[in-house]
Order: sequence, then structure tokens, then C-alpha cells
Amino acid sequence: MTFTAANAKDIKLLWKVKLDNEVREMHSLLVPLIAERVNTSSGPKQILIETGVSDNIFAIEAETGNVLWRKHFSGGGILCPGGITATPVIRPAGTPGKCTLYVASWDGSLHRLNVADGEDVAPPTRFMPPNASRMG
Repeated sequence: MTFTAANAKDIKLLWKVKLDNEVREMHSLLVPLIAERVNTSSGPKQILIETGVSDNIFAIEAETGNVLWRKHFSGGGILCPGGITATPVIRPAGTPGKCTLYVASWDGSLHRLNVADGEDVAPPTRFMPPNASRMG
């Protein structure tokens, strides 16, 4: 659907959700991602992936706004709290209905998560130095 001045009046809020994510340096949530037709234990779902700068990943059912799972990467400290600074990437996992989420946590580890349930599909791998920007 394309939004225009004529149809903007028809926009309505379907749901809202409060996510437990700490604001850091005036940042909180990154750009959301959407994975379609993901096979979950309760059937296929459209899943919205929301990334919080406090090293949180949230999977939200797009139709209802229910949080399906949350993953928190712990670490950092008072002087260097860390946090996710780059939007993750979703890739098909080779089987229809399966997707893998690739995300770099504060400690420089690359995590590969099953979009359906948030479980690791492989052990985290050292990817870059802690608190590094993906740009450089």
C-alpha cells in the first residue's frame, strides 16, 4: 500500500508494545526488520525484529503485537556500557519458513539466531573488537 494525502486519514493504530530496553546516549531502538511466513511452534507468522541499543533483540508477532521472544547479550560496564550499534540482518536459512538473524553484540561477537524462537543456530563467533562500529 502506498500512503498518500488522500488515504492518510484511514491509518489506524493496530497495537502498541512496551519493550524493556534502556536508552543510551539518546538512542533506544534501531530500525525494525520484518520476516514473513516464519515457521514457529504455533504456525507460520510474520515476525518483526526490533533491536535495542542496550544489547536486546525482540521478536514481535506483527499481527498481534505480542512479544514472541527476547534475547539479551550481557556485558559492558559503567565506564563502557557497550550496546548494539548496527541493524541486524535476516537471511533465509535454506528451508522455506526458516530464517537466521545475524547480529553483532557489544563484545564484538557475531550471533546467529533462529528468527522463530531466538535460539542460537551456531555458537557466537568473534567478529570485531568490543564496542567497535561496523563502519570503519
